[in-house]
Amino acid sequence: MFNHSSPTPGGTNTVNVARPQRGTYAQTHGASYRQVIDLSDMNRSVYIGSLGQDGHPLGRHAADQQGRWIAGRYLPMSTDPSDWGRTRSLQLTPAQSARTR
Repeated sequence: MFNHSSPTPGGTNTVNVARPQRGTYAQTHGASYRQVIDLSDMNRSVYIGSLGQDGHPLGRHAADQQGRWIAGRYLPMSTDPSDWGRTRSLQLTPAQSARTR
């Protein structure tokens, strides 16, 4: 449940950095985040995380990107707010202390 392993191509001295176990080629170490930035068109940039977006190991998104990561597929990035889908903002405003009022 908390251990995520997968057979993938790559090696210690390759672009697809991996540290496979001898004999099984199960990847025991590798890049947890990959990102390709297109400097000619930022909206063509892509990324992928090795597991998922959830910070909770039992959450439903804890490993939902792993299949894409294994296959070398990426998710799009965009600087255009209309591409972001549903978003929420949190604005934090510091309270004034009793001494500064």
